[in-house]
Amino acid sequence: MAKILIVEDTKDVAKALAMRMRSKGHTALLAYDASEGTAMARAEQPDLVLLDIAMPPSPKWGVVRAGGLAMADRLRKDEQTTAIPVIFLTASRDDRVRARAMDFGPIAFLEKPYNPDTLFSEVNTALASRGPKRSDNPTAA
Repeated sequence: MAKILIVEDTKDVAKALAMRMRSKGHTALLAYDASEGTAMARAEQPDLVLLDIAMPPSPKWGVVRAGGLAMADRLRKDEQTTAIPVIFLTASRDDRVRARAMDFGPIAFLEKPYNPDTLFSEVNTALASRGPKRSDNPTAA
């Protein structure tokens, strides 16, 4: 199935998401901050990123922005990761946060606590939007 990178600073939430993804046959990769998540996205080339918005800022980047939004910005600007679809996850009900997140072109924006059926539906939509991987298509050059 698909390789899904979960970037979430709350370890229990990350592990629960990983269990849900594995229950559907996906490979789940875990990162607990935006810096680690960005490095994993570049190295692993996942089919999808599930990204928490409200993570602490990444001290490695010297930024004070929310970690998830900073990571989304980096993914979009990097030619190695720009095509990886992102689903944002957040506990925030702030419309300004949602509007800012939508600037990064996510496939979906889910509020915690999310409905598992909705999550899987959005994951399936995101994976379908990516199309087949090069290795899955023998006619790709």
